[in-house]
Amino acid sequence: MEFKKLVKNTSYLAGTRFVKFFAGILRSKLNAVYLGTEGVGIVGQFLMMIKTSSGFTTLGMNEAVVKQIATNSNLEDSKRIIASSIKTYLITISFFVLISTIILLIFRNTITEYVFGSIKYSKIFYLAIITFPILIINGVFFAILKGFKAIKQIASARIGIIISNLIIFIPLIMVFKLKGAIVYLPISFLVTLAWNFYFSYKYYLKPNELNFSSIINAPIKSDFQNEMLIFSGYGLVVGLMALFSIFIGRSIVVTHLGIDKIGIYSPIITWAGLFTGFLLPSFNTYLFPRFSEVKTNQEATGIINDALRLASLSLLPLLLLAIPFRFILIKAFYSSEFLEAANYLPYHFLGVVFNVWFVIFGQTMTPRGFIKQHSIFKFIFYSMSLSLAYLLVPKMGLQGWMLKFFISYVFLFAMSYLFLRIKTEFKISKENVTLMLYLLISTVILILLEYLFDSNFIGMILGPIMLLFTYFLLKNNEKDFFQNKILLLIRKFR
Repeated sequence: MEFKKLVKNTSYLAGTRFVKFFAGILRSKLNAVYLGTEGVGIVGQFLMMIKTSSGFTTLGMNEAVVKQIATNSNLEDSKRIIASSIKTYLITISFFVLISTIILLIFRNTITEYVFGSIKYSKIFYLAIITFPILIINGVFFAILKGFKAIKQIASARIGIIISNLIIFIPLIMVFKLKGAIVYLPISFLVTLAWNFYFSYKYYLKPNELNFSSIINAPIKSDFQNEMLIFSGYGLVVGLMALFSIFIGRSIVVTHLGIDKIGIYSPIITWAGLFTGFLLPSFNTYLFPRFSEVKTNQEATGIINDALRLASLSLLPLLLLAIPFRFILIKAFYSSEFLEAANYLPYHFLGVVFNVWFVIFGQTMTPRGFIKQHSIFKFIFYSMSLSLAYLLVPKMGLQGWMLKFFISYVFLFAMSYLFLRIKTEFKISKENVTLMLYLLISTVILILLEYLFDSNFIGMILGPIMLLFTYFLLKNNEKDFFQNKILLLIRKFR
């Protein structure tokens, strides 16, 4: 049963995400105390700029490396093939790094003022330029681990990354405050690179006699380069739209509302990111190479349904607990300055549900040859997201910012589902339809009750009850599976 394999393989990564979740909560609290809403907004903009720039530069070509390693790792000449894939990637990506750097430097003043709201943050801009190549190099080593489906090694690396970064972060922010928080970010990416290099070298590069020399001497395979260019071609179009959507969208908030409003909204983005961080990276790491092996639509349908089921079960605590208890949680883990975010959290989190479901659909598209259609969907998503931000934020403030997430996610989910339904005869199983409807209806009930009674007290009682009721929606084999896992954990901690 694919569900058990999915749980087993993602549980290693999900376990590390629990550690990351609590580390993230600690960082968020320290950011709120030492930086305030404006400082949190600046750090958020810095992170956005780095990740967007590196994502635009790679253009999805690292996923081509993952696919090439996953499909060729068991062949006799796998050493040569993998070395060729890495070399081809490094040569191809170098050109894009050069172009991106030149563009960013030419428009440095405009971008700095647009992203941070003032030219006085130009030093932060230059630090971001220096930092984003680190993410690109790290992508090579992570692609190696992902291509070999090295779930345990990725989980171990993440534990090392989380602990190391936390040790570095705490004294930096407590002593240097905003400067410390900014300097910490490039250091954290270097730490991530070091851990991923260590595990990829120890378990896969060294055993396969893959070193710098073998990669340099490997031939450049034209079919690999063509595949990467196909990824990059679609990635360029989507990447440009993503760049415009994220940069311009957030700058609209900064221009009309102030950078402190980005900070106020940060608990929602952070918590949604931390929680979906249990799911999406784990799914991506396991499902992408898994779908690269799939031969039939029926097999793909089974995997998608199992992933949808696991995702929906995992999302229930996020909605049924976070929504009614959000005022308490925001005040406890941030401060009263951020309480405005509680007004937008329920609707944003409801949108996150559709985003997670879409991501699962998206995992089947690229490795199965639907990269063009997947790129079109993402292009439409970013276009819609930018348009909604442009239209709604000036008129509705942060409520408009929230709506652009919700509307875009729902639309993207609907489009991708209809495509898979028509193209691959995909069907959501009856059990999943019931579970997914229960998730949505329960959330809507909590929102309506709070609106009708102008209080979240009833939700604080009903939310946990509805979460416990989920047990009766499980299949018998799922009940047995989870009961055995819980009993195993209890025995370990005795």
